[in-house]
Amino acid sequence: MQNESSNLVRESLFYYFTLQMVQRNKSKSKQHLKLFDDEASCSSDSDFNSDDVEEDSDDDYGNDSFIVDSDDDEEDVGVHEYPSVAVKSASNSDEPQQKKQRGRPRKERADDISASWKNRKPGDDHFPVNNFSLTISKCGGDVDLYLLDRVHGFLQEFCIKGGVSTEVGHRAHMLHLQSLFSVRYPKDKDHVKELTKLIKGLIQPPSTGYRIVIKPFAVNQTVQAMIGYITKDQGQPHYQLRTHHISPSELDAGRREHMAMLSSFDDSKKIVNIKNFFNECYKFNRRCMFPCVVPIDYCITYMIQSGNYILTPDFISMYRKFDFTEAQLLWDMIHHPLTADVEGVTQIIFNNRSYDKRFMKRYYIQGMLLIQISLVLLMIYSYLLLVVFSFRIAINTRRAHK
Repeated sequence: MQNESSNLVRESLFYYFTLQMVQRNKSKSKQHLKLFDDEASCSSDSDFNSDDVEEDSDDDYGNDSFIVDSDDDEEDVGVHEYPSVAVKSASNSDEPQQKKQRGRPRKERADDISASWKNRKPGDDHFPVNNFSLTISKCGGDVDLYLLDRVHGFLQEFCIKGGVSTEVGHRAHMLHLQSLFSVRYPKDKDHVKELTKLIKGLIQPPSTGYRIVIKPFAVNQTVQAMIGYITKDQGQPHYQLRTHHISPSELDAGRREHMAMLSSFDDSKKIVNIKNFFNECYKFNRRCMFPCVVPIDYCITYMIQSGNYILTPDFISMYRKFDFTEAQLLWDMIHHPLTADVEGVTQIIFNNRSYDKRFMKRYYIQGMLLIQISLVLLMIYSYLLLVVFSFRIAINTRRAHK
């Protein structure tokens, strides 16, 4: 009997609390249905199903991405207080719900790359002024020279100032175009891509294999130094230059600044010594002078004037010291390659005194040392002979007196 009474008490308490929860949910739902349906009744015998409210509240509670109608007569206090009922009411409305997209949300671009800004071309007054470098190369071959004029046309149409020149690499020895320009255009990644597409459409490369690289200037890069960089091949047969709003004085100042930035006299240059002398002369003649075969002294002179070659200081050293005249000639060639002439090159390379150091060290220096040692020994021998003869004369004189 005691167990039965305890079970009855437990069941009565369970039904009591369940009834209280149902009534509470009914009252809440009635209050919030007024926000979405003006004809709803507030009486206790409403047709609204409280079980549905409990089911939906378990599923949608805590979801803040619901849609709220923007009516002036409605208040948002109740919606934010009970989001589960608001979601249920919105689902019963005639408006379609917004579906969630699966996966990672798309990365939105910056505001300045929107459609309205993309339609603006380089040179627009709304853009800031930035500096860029441009390189056009072709895989496994030389670029076509008519692209030089097309790049120059781009500089004249869109840019404030700029220049483009032909250049030959030191490793593959392939002809490519090197350019710099100042233009009103952003330098972020997306805009650089758009600028690359624009230049590719303007120059229209004739075949596949072309590569167009555009980079904004680094922090330590200056326009004047880059002007000197694109003119570093001046004096070579392949060199051509097109400029836009760049004066000759700026070209000279840029070349001086570029040379001042070099950390060593042989930076980006091939050192010519006795071992590779004929190989480098042969390759230069075949690449730049073919089918002509120039004399070797003229060939090495042209190599130095190109700015890509420099003679090793070993050519001017004799017996651990430098010859001053030859050292001065080499010094002038380092700073001003165009001043090199055949006489100076012949004096440095083909001088008999400094051409073969091994011969000078082996035969001349060692021979001088042997001569000096022989003279010393001869003097010692002469002194000993003199002492011996003097001693004999003294002995013979004593015997004669006796």
